[in-house]
Amino acid sequence: MTTIRFRDNTYTFDNGDLNLQYFDSGDLHGNDNFRTQSKTLSVYEVLQYIDPSLLRSALAASINDTSVPLTEKITKDCTLDIITINDTKGKSIYHHSLAFLIAQTVYTLDINAQLAALAVSDSQCFLQFIVDSSNTCPLVLLDNQLGKIMAEPAAIQMINGFQKEMLVETYPSLSQPYANMFLAQYDDYDFVTVAARQNFVLPIQKDTLLVTNPEQIQNFTLSYSLDNGIYTIIATHNH
Repeated sequence: MTTIRFRDNTYTFDNGDLNLQYFDSGDLHGNDNFRTQSKTLSVYEVLQYIDPSLLRSALAASINDTSVPLTEKITKDCTLDIITINDTKGKSIYHHSLAFLIAQTVYTLDINAQLAALAVSDSQCFLQFIVDSSNTCPLVLLDNQLGKIMAEPAAIQMINGFQKEMLVETYPSLSQPYANMFLAQYDDYDFVTVAARQNFVLPIQKDTLLVTNPEQIQNFTLSYSLDNGIYTIIATHNH
């Protein structure tokens, strides 16, 4: 039994009801085995059960006062709450996620654009790209392309199971100046935390949270400028 306290209510889940039972046929001895595997609920699944409308505002969650993504598994009794854009932590999650999506969008519009700087605060995200000044036409399509990127049914994943050397060899987006500066603190065989979506990957701090579903990132204003081959984008949530 797992007991979850959400605000003023307590919910109890019988783990026995979540067991998956299946046949594992033909082991090394030629035997068929009947197996049981317990299913652990994620925060997302619990919120769906409590009230699906919560997922419209939840950017992440808090388990026993520790911030976690909505994909986090609940393995023991706990106190659960959601993090929204109205929370300080939620504002940071929102702008980190928006910055990642903007970087992915620019990468799809101009694969030669080089992300040189990325900074996030509670109030905005700031990105700078080195671009070819004579070939910036695709970037004027940023607003439209960003909407398409966000609407694609692909989650932002946070992964910390790969070594730096393997990541750099696998993902071209990690050859950009910002990624190079970030990764300089790691040895080749250190494990690095990255945010990944489709074929786009950026390194992030280990404790950084991003939204699971990009469609949660709405209602923002973009401003951008081009000066001597430096394309600057500032994005802010509209309160």
